[in-house]
Amino acid sequence: MKVIAYDRMKPGVTYETIEPYLPEEVANVRRLWKAGIVRENDARADELGVVIVFEVESVEAAQRYTDDFPLTRAGFLEWFFIPVQVPLPILVLFNSKVDSNEPYDMQVGIVSQIADGARVVARVASVLEAARKAGYRELTPWRRSGRSSCAKRPDFRSRPRLLRCQPKR
Repeated sequence: MKVIAYDRMKPGVTYETIEPYLPEEVANVRRLWKAGIVRENDARADELGVVIVFEVESVEAAQRYTDDFPLTRAGFLEWFFIPVQVPLPILVLFNSKVDSNEPYDMQVGIVSQIADGARVVARVASVLEAARKAGYRELTPWRRSGRSSCAKRPDFRSRPRLLRCQPKR
């Protein structure tokens, strides 16, 4: 069961009050996250506090964890819990008369907005193919697997570029 828990500081509690407890508090939540008990941990945007999503068997189980948090033990927080579940199976809720359109294809939408879009796409494809045949490949900020056969590691803060890679041996 997923349980959303959020806290509220008790009256008179400030950041300066809780600051000495934060290293132990954070370590405790991280330990629960590594164990798969905490799925998400976010700071509240509306006031000082957090929202934690637990994966536990009941609200009571989530409450046992929050009761053990250093800030709770010190009496600085009160917790609120919302149990949530997956809605009815999505196919039961789906009404084909309401939404029968195919999913939107971003590439089709973009190409139609470019003057002579088909020619531009064909030219880009031929440039990429030529670069791949010559042993180049595009390295972008989101491709960081570390499995590159390139000896030189790119600076991922810079713009995407083509690098010459040595063939794998």
